[in-house]
Amino acid sequence: MSSIVAYQFLLCIIISMSYVAFIYYRVPHELQGKDRNDIGVIRFRMIRVSILCVILYIGIPFVYGRDMKEWTKDLGIIPGFTRSSDGRDLVNIGKSLVLILVLYIGPIVKYYLSTTLTDQIEDLKYSFFSIYGFRDHIFAPISEEFIYRSIILNIVPSTMINYTPFLFGIAHFHHGYQLYYRQNYELRVVIANVGFQLLYTSLFGYLMNHIWYEYFNVWSNIIIHLVCNLIGFPEMEVEKYRWGYYGLLVVGVIGFVKMLRM
Repeated sequence: MSSIVAYQFLLCIIISMSYVAFIYYRVPHELQGKDRNDIGVIRFRMIRVSILCVILYIGIPFVYGRDMKEWTKDLGIIPGFTRSSDGRDLVNIGKSLVLILVLYIGPIVKYYLSTTLTDQIEDLKYSFFSIYGFRDHIFAPISEEFIYRSIILNIVPSTMINYTPFLFGIAHFHHGYQLYYRQNYELRVVIANVGFQLLYTSLFGYLMNHIWYEYFNVWSNIIIHLVCNLIGFPEMEVEKYRWGYYGLLVVGVIGFVKMLRM
């Protein structure tokens, strides 16, 4: 590995870890020891991550001597001003939405068949108009895709691309710390949880890398990330509509893979 490649990958590791470091560094005394779902903690962390995003957006071109206009184009943050070869950013964002909805066709159909309209409206309010929903379904997808796709994939050398999903997975290890030290879960439960999360987030990272290199438009990644956070991992044990649900899971995976190859 050349010194330049090593430097670039080291920089990517630092950027990856900075997402976690920024939310734990010099936490105000009144927030120390509080749960991640405390409203004050949520606000503090979103402010910190927002500052980090601005620092990376402005600082990296300064370090590399990059033109700010070209850097913005490379990041794919402005539809219509990206590296996309077809120039159809809005269409590609729509295609990404359809792609992930196809994958989740089973859970989506099950949800609408088993949930009243009143509960659906309440879920919608919570998912997008509460501070918890905003953090999980809007802020996290935007900030994480900006850093782990837009930023890192514009820095990492091509020979190291396959390793970047693990950076995304490892950055979630701090959830294990929360489970063990804050919520007093047994160590074996924490290890199992962290192991599954590493596998899931790394596989998710590979998918997001593929989407990025397909469209060079971070909003396509954000849309998919948003839906994945919203729906979560599909249930494997259901009572009502069991076989229809399982059938739709299979249809969703097949449709998703076919569309991904198109």
